[in-house]
Amino acid sequence: MSNRSLRTIRNGAPEHRDEPALAPYPAPHWATTRDGSAYVHISVFPRTIDELRKLSRDYGDAAVAETHWGCVLTWLMHEPHETDLSNPCRVAMVATHMVHEHDRIRLGWPRHDENPWNPPTLDYLSPDVREEAERVAAETLSDWEKAGKPYMGGTKIKRTYLALVSCPDFSRRYVRPINDNEEQNEPDC
Repeated sequence: MSNRSLRTIRNGAPEHRDEPALAPYPAPHWATTRDGSAYVHISVFPRTIDELRKLSRDYGDAAVAETHWGCVLTWLMHEPHETDLSNPCRVAMVATHMVHEHDRIRLGWPRHDENPWNPPTLDYLSPDVREEAERVAAETLSDWEKAGKPYMGGTKIKRTYLALVSCPDFSRRYVRPINDNEEQNEPDC
């Protein structure tokens, strides 16, 4: 045990208390069962984009982009009113799909079959056409945000996270094998 006094500890403490270890933790979310008893609701899945980014670790940016583009494409498939879009729906769909495909590769979204991604369609376009496709996709993303981000919610975020953690590449990097949990020096029986 150390012989440090409380004064020594206080003098060595950080001046700013905004450090993660010292920041106050948000109050727990209380829920109620059918019989009226209260319990602390705990979720092992991300519920917000920020939680998704953090829980996805090195794949955070890829997971967020996957969620956003997936929601935009779902919105386009359910045919929003043409007045909600800056471009015709079919043009927006093709451009969004190409940029989504490109972002998957650029940001390192893993594949379940572990095969490399095919080169994105954008790479085969002339610079002018590519720029136009990227502009249309950006405008479509903006239109989706103006429409209130339809299809974005806890369910979509959870599905993206489950798709990510079920990839072998994610498991290899972040999940410890079961046999590593066993004690190394088990007594012989």
